[in-house]
Order: sequence, then C-alpha cells, then structure tokens
Amino acid sequence: MEALGDEKKRKMNAKNGAGENRFGVKMGDLRRLAKEIKSNPELAAELWKTGNVDAMFLATLLMQPKQLTAEELEAMVASVTFTRLADWLGTNVVKLHPEKEALRLKWMESSDIMCSRAGWSLTAERIIKNPERHGPSRPA
Repeated sequence: MEALGDEKKRKMNAKNGAGENRFGVKMGDLRRLAKEIKSNPELAAELWKTGNVDAMFLATLLMQPKQLTAEELEAMVASVTFTRLADWLGTNVVKLHPEKEALRLKWMESSDIMCSRAGWSLTAERIIKNPERHGPSRPA
C-alpha cells in the first residue's frame, strides 16, 4: 500500500489530522484494492490493528459488519482520531451493523467524542430517512 501513496494526499491528510502513520493513498485506489480483495474480515481486522490510516480506510471496505460484536464496533469507533476515517467507518460499517439502534442510544450519552459523534450521525440518518416521524416538516 505504501507504493500507492501520494505526497499531495499525504500532506492533505496530515493537515486534516490523520497523524503520522499514513501513506496518502487516494480513495479511488483504496476502493479499487478493496474490489480486488473482496470482503475479508480477517484481513480487515489485521489492517485495522496497524493504526495506519490508509490500512484502516481499506479495512472499512473489507469488513462484514454483521460479524462484528457491538463491543468490537464500539472499540473501533472509540479508537478513531481522524474524522474522515470516522466517516468511512460510519458509512461502511456502523450504519450496516445489526445493533446500530442500541449503539446509537448508548453513544448519544457517551463522553467519548467519537462514540458521541457516531451516535449523532446515526440519529441524523434516522431523521433524514423518516422526517415525519421525528419532527415537524418544514414548508417548501
């Protein structure tokens, strides 16, 4: 993956808080790699453990959300420090997890900033999908 790194992307990720452990792989290259590898929960777990931002992005594309326990998912969410990675984890894993509603309720009360962020993201998703049920509609 390091060979796919791009200096401009590496600098942009650093500027946005990605930390030092990064290669700067373009998102399109990560998606292409994931398509070649296909779903692979074991590899995803190993990639996540590296702490390398690019490996963690790829891991979100290889995971099977239904195979993760709520505790494993919560630990992953809490471990994220880069908001773009938190967004990918939310989109590709959290929103597809079978216990997302219970986690949403728990995370809405969490003092962990990333868990709280994930809880609010799930809440926003609920409101967008069903605005009549979750609040008054606005006139057009």
